[in-house]
Amino acid sequence: MKRAYINFLFAICILPVATIFSFGQRSNGLTIVGTVTVQEGTVDNAVIQMFRDGHRLDNYGIGASGQYKIELNYNHEFTLIFFSSGNFPQKIVVNTKVSSDVLQRNPLFPPFTVNINLFTEIEGIDRTFSENTVLKIYYSESVDNFISDLYYNDAQIKHLIDQAILQSKLIDKESNYLAMLTKAELAELKKEYDQLIKEAEAEYKNEQFLNALDGYQAASQIFPKEQYPRDRIAEINDLLGMLMVANEREKALAERLETLIQQGDGHFDQKEYEEAKNSYQRALSVSPGHTHATRRIEEINKILKQLIIDREYDNLITSADNAFKEVLYVEAGKVYRQALQLKPDESWPKQRIDEIEKIMQQQTADAEKQKNYEESIFQAELMFQKQFYDRAISFYENALIYKPEDSLATTKIAEIKELMAELANKTLYDKLIATANRAYDRKRYDEALEPYKQASGIFPEEEWPRKQIENINTILNAEKSFNELIGRADIAFT
Repeated sequence: MKRAYINFLFAICILPVATIFSFGQRSNGLTIVGTVTVQEGTVDNAVIQMFRDGHRLDNYGIGASGQYKIELNYNHEFTLIFFSSGNFPQKIVVNTKVSSDVLQRNPLFPPFTVNINLFTEIEGIDRTFSENTVLKIYYSESVDNFISDLYYNDAQIKHLIDQAILQSKLIDKESNYLAMLTKAELAELKKEYDQLIKEAEAEYKNEQFLNALDGYQAASQIFPKEQYPRDRIAEINDLLGMLMVANEREKALAERLETLIQQGDGHFDQKEYEEAKNSYQRALSVSPGHTHATRRIEEINKILKQLIIDREYDNLITSADNAFKEVLYVEAGKVYRQALQLKPDESWPKQRIDEIEKIMQQQTADAEKQKNYEESIFQAELMFQKQFYDRAISFYENALIYKPEDSLATTKIAEIKELMAELANKTLYDKLIATANRAYDRKRYDEALEPYKQASGIFPEEEWPRKQIENINTILNAEKSFNELIGRADIAFT
């Protein structure tokens, strides 16, 4: 696309660009003029924060009328940030580099008009999108004049604000939503998130930035608090702002949306539901609220939820059947009831539960209960020797069915649970010590202190964490004293 055409389109859609009237300006720079407006209120106290070649200049104050006029010296790159309290800022870049031949021939250029409309700031949302450059002005040899590339028009800025609002709402809802999910449902969400990130990473590496953008956006909608996709989204928006002007990006996004919908429909027709959902989620990140994508995701969620229920039910039945075969009736009955909660109309778990209840009743009165008790004790001891502690507890619990007041089984269960707790504490202690030691070896004493304290709380008799805590406190106190001494010295020096 020709730069002159971009400049013309920018003039029609958003801002009047540089006119080519005959009036000129001083020869040492380009004049930028225009009016700053806000959605609500007035522009009182509005300023232009100015940077030249990366160095901060004095702010330019804008009067109550909103009009401004600034002159920018040739052969520099200026960044102008239009700021008004209570509004999102907007940033433009002006490159005034012009060859000496051009300036010697005629150093006069007409003023370049840029009108800025600032949107009302909304508290509580991520405002990093406002750091994007919305417009770049530069000299074009082909037209012998300054022209502009528009990266974001007002409609696109409004879209970025809407996305930030949506992201904020998603974050607010995320904790409650995730707390309501089962482990299986949460695992499925994590699987979807990981797949989207994986695909987006590959697209990013292949410089397919527009494709990667909707992948990161879709992932961010699954887990809105995750910072990584949000950072990638901001980075890609900056890249696209430099690579595409506003109308090119709108066209590319429309084409991308159509492609994603077609991909989703294709996968859906082939009953490739996870792949279809991936495409529809990406489509919604491009066009939030898209009716077709929204409906299809609702359909897919119902299908996938049923598949999850089927899989979880089958696993529970297999586990319950195995427990039943091993005469672990209490455990089997518990698992059959869990399966029945998932599928209340299934006959098999009902049948098994009835069998278990009859067996339990029979065992109460059966003369063989002593034999069954002894077998349970034997199996429990065998499982304990093999260090299958959970299974050992199950067999001891099974023994208690035949002798509810049996002191041996009760004592053994308590001992095993105590042993398991001790092993868990030992594992946690070793992990905390390893973490603390790594931090200590790296001289990150603040990071090392807390895990040492936690480890000492688990095993107070252990000398190592107590010794290390004393060493760290000594080091930190010494650093504090040193810093205080330096502070007093600085004050005395000044």
